[in-house]
Amino acid sequence: MRAPRALPPGAVDTTPSPAADRPAPGAAVAPAGPVKTRETASAGYRLTPDAHRAAVAPAHQRPAASDAGDPSRTPTDAQTAFDDYRAQARETASAVQDAANRRARAERTAA
Repeated sequence: MRAPRALPPGAVDTTPSPAADRPAPGAAVAPAGPVKTRETASAGYRLTPDAHRAAVAPAHQRPAASDAGDPSRTPTDAQTAFDDYRAQARETASAVQDAANRRARAERTAA
């Protein structure tokens, strides 16, 4: 087993490199090679989604929902339950805030 070796202070040069070696702030850095896209990806990359779909049980896959976020498609009873939950959460938050304010006032007057 090797033991770590501690260097004495000043053994490593920690001064920043000269400004000429660094790119200007906000300057665009050109990519090193051509940008890879799905169309230019390797065959293995293109086969991966199909292999994943075949391996994952349909019950664990996210269903495609084109109407996601459309409140008119939400069942009325679900929307009512959600509205009730939100109202209860607001009441609870208000009660907690009131209790915190009362406690803070009591602590200020006791001090």
